[in-house]
Amino acid sequence: MTKLSAKHQKVVVGEISRWQTEGVIDDSLASSLILQYPDYQTGANVSGALSIAGASLVGLGSILFMAANWQQIPIILKLLLIFAAILISNFFGWKLRFEPGNRPKTGTGLLLLANIFFGAGIWLIAQIFNVDTHFPTGALLWALGTAFSALATGLVPLGCLASILGGLWLFVQQDWDTQRLVSNLPYFLAYTSASFGLGYYLRSRAVMWVTLIAGSLWMLLSSPVRDIALLLWGVTVFAGYFGAREKHAHLSSPFLYAGSITILGSILFTTTFGGFHYEKISTELVPIMSICLSVLGVVAWRVPKFKEEMLACAITVILFSLCLGNAEASAKLVSNIAILGVIAGFIYTGLNRIHSTGLVNVAIVFFVFDIIARYFDYFYSMMNRSVFFLIGGVVLMVVGTLAEQGRRKMVEGLQS
Repeated sequence: MTKLSAKHQKVVVGEISRWQTEGVIDDSLASSLILQYPDYQTGANVSGALSIAGASLVGLGSILFMAANWQQIPIILKLLLIFAAILISNFFGWKLRFEPGNRPKTGTGLLLLANIFFGAGIWLIAQIFNVDTHFPTGALLWALGTAFSALATGLVPLGCLASILGGLWLFVQQDWDTQRLVSNLPYFLAYTSASFGLGYYLRSRAVMWVTLIAGSLWMLLSSPVRDIALLLWGVTVFAGYFGAREKHAHLSSPFLYAGSITILGSILFTTTFGGFHYEKISTELVPIMSICLSVLGVVAWRVPKFKEEMLACAITVILFSLCLGNAEASAKLVSNIAILGVIAGFIYTGLNRIHSTGLVNVAIVFFVFDIIARYFDYFYSMMNRSVFFLIGGVVLMVVGTLAEQGRRKMVEGLQS
């Protein structure tokens, strides 16, 4: 019988817990199955975190030391130092992690250190030979090299580093003067496709999280139509959860939380500041809107039991699309109605469709945020400041108490 690693045991235990939640197996059977995987640990991996942090500090210190004495070092010695640092770190990292693998955490740290040296070497070699290196090109080479290392070793920390570096490349290669979403969309699609593929290969939620956060920031900053672009991205990510939960449930939770938070956050922003009233934006949004609706259609086709959720998402997208070009007051009115509808939809879906307390919690938190935002909208300019904050504090405590009571009742009903 093949012994599973702690990482793979965590995946199996997660699946057992999901079966228990969905009523496929009873509690006693679930407990018995989980006991078969004793190496599964729910606590934080302190030794692994320390090894990774130590490798990062060693890499930073080595680079700073070399930079301080760089001009005094002969060229041949510079090259030897760069290649020796990369090769030695990779060699001992591989030995300690895989052959014989008696110090896997230290080996992982050394392999991470080798990739840090690889990135530093790109610019150091360019400086030695006076090559005018385009920074985005260097970032891309570093990201690709790290991604290949992650594929070869199957190590999640390398995958996270590759995804972070890919996100760095995505931002630095963009022409921020024009802020044209359409012209930069191919780079975004290339990054997200490659990074999601890497996360799927490594079976890593951490890589998925890095990619989703980078994608959300890019949508928020890459175009003047950032609010609707962020909403469309959130809907697409949320649909991705339903596509992943059936066959890749262990990777689906980042999509659930990132998608729901992004959707509610973008709509809440519009209820407070107004939006969707830009001019000449049709060409900016058509490609990403088409991608969003296509993803919704594919998920509805592949997972028909969630076609109602996909239809609701499509209605949300079309609703805000019809608001484009309208006045700020109209955008706020539609958004105020929509955010309550989305919150109610998330609570219903979390309780009755996917049995997710996490989605219910996100919806309730944003309901409280919406109440706070409306309080500031309507009363901040009408009241004395001291009275405003006194009443606001009381309202906040009452709303928080009621929201927590409602959340507990809903969660108890979900678990019963």
